[in-house]
Amino acid sequence: MAALRADWRAHLPDRLHELRAALDACRAAPADAGAIEDLHRRVHTLAGAAGTFGLPQLSTQAKALEHGLEALMERPARTAADFDTAQAALDALPASGEA
Repeated sequence: MAALRADWRAHLPDRLHELRAALDACRAAPADAGAIEDLHRRVHTLAGAAGTFGLPQLSTQAKALEHGLEALMERPARTAADFDTAQAALDALPASGEA
């Protein structure tokens, strides 16, 4: 398990980069349900995996981001500015997984 944990943590910066790209796609096409669903899925996966691999604070922060995205998903109309809070939450995620 230690090797899996180390590997997952080593690839965390790549995962965060992918989340930023997914968020950029949401900002570019805020009404695109597929884009926000993709971002939500990625954040959900991060939240679960972070907890599994011993990073409870990262998991908690990702879960908060996930819940914010769920609220956005329920809006019938979104603008790029609606993703400002998600951007701030994503920017606050530590690249090392530890605050």
